[in-house]
Amino acid sequence: LFGEEPAFSPTVLGSAELESLPDIGEDPVRAVARLPGVARQDFSSRNHLRGGAENETLVRFDDLRLFNPYHLKDFFGVFSSIDPGIVSDIRVYTGGFPVNFGDRSSGVVDIAPRLPGARPQGQAVLSLFTAGVALDGGFAAGAGDWAIAARRGNMDVFLDAADSTLGEPDYHDLYAHAGRRLNDWLAVSANTLVFDDRIVAFDSDQEEEARAEYRDAYWWLRFDLGEPDGRGGRVLASRTELESERGGNAVLPGVATGSLSDERNFTIHSLQADGWWRIGATSLLQAGAEWRQQSGRYEYSDAVDFELLFL
Repeated sequence: LFGEEPAFSPTVLGSAELESLPDIGEDPVRAVARLPGVARQDFSSRNHLRGGAENETLVRFDDLRLFNPYHLKDFFGVFSSIDPGIVSDIRVYTGGFPVNFGDRSSGVVDIAPRLPGARPQGQAVLSLFTAGVALDGGFAAGAGDWAIAARRGNMDVFLDAADSTLGEPDYHDLYAHAGRRLNDWLAVSANTLVFDDRIVAFDSDQEEEARAEYRDAYWWLRFDLGEPDGRGGRVLASRTELESERGGNAVLPGVATGSLSDERNFTIHSLQADGWWRIGATSLLQAGAEWRQQSGRYEYSDAVDFELLFL
């Protein structure tokens, strides 16, 4: 890309604004649905930008692409997997976006991580839906920083207290970061983001049962070079593991019995490189490349037995 900077203007939701907006389950991604051009279903945290499908929207965290980052994925995706304690701001593109965001067709939800402070600090959250803690701080006289955040869902506790027989949802997420500025032109950080879900759901008469387990794990190294307002660049090397195991069975007396199992595992390695050179006040020379290797494995099985009644 060469020439004047394109006039793409994202809507920016800062951490203070995200904290002040009412939401369900301390979910910062739900705030996106309040913007023009965005819609979502009542129970789901997934957003539809400009009328597009869910998979047509790019979701990034710290410039790394996230794949379906929601808890209870096949059960409406009720909550996003992003802890509000690790979010600095969310930039939302709903009316066009720069080419460096890739090939999504609806829009972009770009989430920036919160910058750790020079001194240790933290926060804890306890509510009907979630319980979590986030800590961060600095070291090496401010040249390094670290952050860690862990959160669990409380829906299982709520359903147990209500003596509900509809299901047992259990989900967690974890974020960890450690970074160090080596000199005036180079900063390095190591990061991880992990989401875990387990759920058992029943119908009202408990003749049908569904079970699901999900684990999404992201690891990435980030290298920041130069200055954002001059010449600089960044390189991200990442590994992503997406695992899901779903199953179910039905026992319908006098009709049929059946079961099914669906197991999927994906591994994605990627390398992203971007560079820029700001020329004057309005011109920018920018270039980038991305390499990605993906592999996956599917296992599916089912069984059905019919019962015939003779009168």
